[in-house]
Amino acid sequence: MAANPDWLPRNHQQLRDQLTFMWAYLSQPEVLFRLGFLNHEMPSAPPGTLIPPNFYSPTGKWLTENFNPRFTAYLEAYEAWQVPAKRSPEVNLVLKRTEKDVKDFVRQLYIYIKGHPLATPADRLEMGFPVQEDSVATPAHVPASWPVAQVSVVGVGVLLFHYVDSKTKRRGKPAGVHGAMLRWIVSDTPPEHFDQLINNAFATVQPIYLNFDISMQGKTLYYATCWVNNTGKAGPLSAIAKVIIS
Repeated sequence: MAANPDWLPRNHQQLRDQLTFMWAYLSQPEVLFRLGFLNHEMPSAPPGTLIPPNFYSPTGKWLTENFNPRFTAYLEAYEAWQVPAKRSPEVNLVLKRTEKDVKDFVRQLYIYIKGHPLATPADRLEMGFPVQEDSVATPAHVPASWPVAQVSVVGVGVLLFHYVDSKTKRRGKPAGVHGAMLRWIVSDTPPEHFDQLINNAFATVQPIYLNFDISMQGKTLYYATCWVNNTGKAGPLSAIAKVIIS
């Protein structure tokens, strides 16, 4: 039998188990926030905490709206396939289709996690993703420029960040850049150091959205931006700027 070059299991039970463990790990608010799926931190939230919909970033909505229905459909097909009396050609076909759908999305998720600057080898291991690449890629240069943010208020508590490159003045990403990192904090006093920008949002495509509760109206958000290359290395940060949440 030929070796399986794919890192996702062919065995149905092993695939179900891996996806279950992956989703359990990704359901932790701390992990979701650090990897850019949440706009707001949820400190000390116990396991199983219900996350408010407005806490999800656009990337978080992409995750939940794509993975949840695919995984649910696969689990239903798997449960039907497990019953020998129901294992008809139609059931086999549904299992094969739903398996392909969920695998296709998980591969997209892996690309996002692999390129995220705050994702660690331990994250990838917990999710069942490859920790080491099979081949050595050409080293990517650390970006020398940075994204210059253009902020718009598009709704109550909703900030929209478009950006252009500081060198080319164009919206396109420089060569070798995977995405833009936005570091930010809501504070009554201006931060003196970049380390004080303790929150982050990451996007591979424009724009970056931040959604805030109505109680945050009138408060000041301080932010800085940088490019992140395809190996997760960040370039220089822009100067710290501010915007009023309205």
